[in-house]
Amino acid sequence: GYKAAVSTLYNATKSGSVGSKTAAIEALSMLDNGSLLSALVKLGSGDSEEAKKLKKIVADRAPRFVAAKECKSDKKCWKAKLTDKDSGVRQRAALELGWSTSSDAVPELMKAAEDTDAAVRMAAIQSLDKIGKVEFDKLQAIYDRWEKKIEYKNVNQELKRVIARLKSDK
Repeated sequence: GYKAAVSTLYNATKSGSVGSKTAAIEALSMLDNGSLLSALVKLGSGDSEEAKKLKKIVADRAPRFVAAKECKSDKKCWKAKLTDKDSGVRQRAALELGWSTSSDAVPELMKAAEDTDAAVRMAAIQSLDKIGKVEFDKLQAIYDRWEKKIEYKNVNQELKRVIARLKSDK
């Protein structure tokens, strides 16, 4: 599945522009089991401008790797991470719970669907869609509360699509 891409992404961090390395590190922070953090930290060693940038990029995403190493596939651990202070950890937690397709994560994901961070909201909504055992009227209530907030425009569009799919499945 999706985790098979980890080795390819890791290889992408070894060459190319800072932008392409950043994209690979970002993806790894959402997929890796935490084992690559020390190798990625080494990308930021040295005094070059690129090394300094990569050091900051890895440091900013390090909490996601630490959470992955801590939680592994423990749904209870990932549920607790939905309230982490780091938005990247909350986003990763929402994705992990969606990939588990466990309907017992729905209440926590419903709360995460109203997170202040748009990326966390999007991950929660996509995970709820993947799990599929959500009452569309509860999602509609979330949409109604937040539809006027421009900063959540893209998330609200995705939420509308999920609501429409759930309605059509009934």
